[in-house]
Amino acid sequence: MNLNDFGLLTKTLRKSSVDQWGNPWTRESLSRAVHLSPDQLGRLERGDRKYLDTQTLLLLADSFNLTNLERKEFLYAALPELLDYTKQVPAGQNLLNLVYSPVFGAREIFGSFWRKIATIEIILFRRSTLRYRHTAYFNYLMKVLLQEKQFDIDWYFCQRYADRYDLTYVNFLYEHPRYGPLSYLATETIISTKKGELYLLAYNPLDKTTASIFKNIKGDKENRIHRFASWPEKKVPIEHDNY
Repeated sequence: MNLNDFGLLTKTLRKSSVDQWGNPWTRESLSRAVHLSPDQLGRLERGDRKYLDTQTLLLLADSFNLTNLERKEFLYAALPELLDYTKQVPAGQNLLNLVYSPVFGAREIFGSFWRKIATIEIILFRRSTLRYRHTAYFNYLMKVLLQEKQFDIDWYFCQRYADRYDLTYVNFLYEHPRYGPLSYLATETIISTKKGELYLLAYNPLDKTTASIFKNIKGDKENRIHRFASWPEKKVPIEHDNY
């Protein structure tokens, strides 16, 4: 969703929602609730605000009294802003941060299947980073990730039980809150490059329903590559160089 559409969505939700006393939100009252000036909120609703921090998005979701699933859809509608947000926080662009961070709602999306997905991602991360564990960047990344208590527990759990998982292929079968039942197979491909191995995961639909959903998500547009960070040369941010 582009900035203009997200601005219109925010404006629509404001006009159709009420505050805790049952009064319709005005631009002035909502701006106070989300710690913005009326002018800043106005620019957001017009699509002129180029950056939205996660706190503002969460305060808006609280103000609109969104359910958990509605909150997920609201945050996804602001996905371009969330991608910008990941560039501003430590480890924000690391896949494990997306899996464990409450901001991105991975637990809600995958439900009871989230535990298996998180475990698989940790095992993949452990293997692909083995050669880099002596670097300052890896130490920085781990100290940031380990601040999430659940990741801390799962990281050390996988040290003992990782051999139980076969990562050659993984069958995903779960109920997605938006798209319904999904069934697909994740297969791994390792490509040798002059800078090391490149790990690729391909998701192959196993039924017509999932295939149709994947096709609609992809659309008719060409595949796009989003570069989040250089690889494999990664640097510790200046403000974290004491790691």
